[in-house]
Amino acid sequence: MTTCCILGLGYIGLPTAAVLARAGHRVIGVDVNAQVVATVNQGQIHIVEPDLDQAVADAVASGALSAQLTPLPADVFLIAVPPPFRSGSDGIPQPNIDYVLAAARAIARAAARQSRTARIHLTDRHHRAGGPGDRRAFWSKRRPAAYRLLPRAGAARPHPAGTG
Repeated sequence: MTTCCILGLGYIGLPTAAVLARAGHRVIGVDVNAQVVATVNQGQIHIVEPDLDQAVADAVASGALSAQLTPLPADVFLIAVPPPFRSGSDGIPQPNIDYVLAAARAIARAAARQSRTARIHLTDRHHRAGGPGDRRAFWSKRRPAAYRLLPRAGAARPHPAGTG
């Protein structure tokens, strides 16, 4: 059984957690909001999504899904945190990846406690200027070690609004 640790239990992370739990994986959901963690651990949801309430209730009742404030060692880590925007010096909104970087640091701490190699996936559903090439350029300059871990082909692309 694969253990998946999903950081961010919002509109992307929580449905993903429920689907993975239903598919037979052990899922550890992580959120910085203690109220979200408590709600999920009670088998309830804090967002509006059709049929998600029953899926989460079933996953928690079966023991396949639990939530907490910090990640645990896992086979796969998925980052599904929001990258809010901030106003740039030119007045154009710029991505604020502070939440993504905080999630990556939390994963690094959890991964350091395990002997097996983990896969890390970053969900990219948020729309912003630039595509995968721009993100690669960013990571190659700011975080060369992380850049070397990026796949070389078939980079993830944002889904158009209302899809994926």
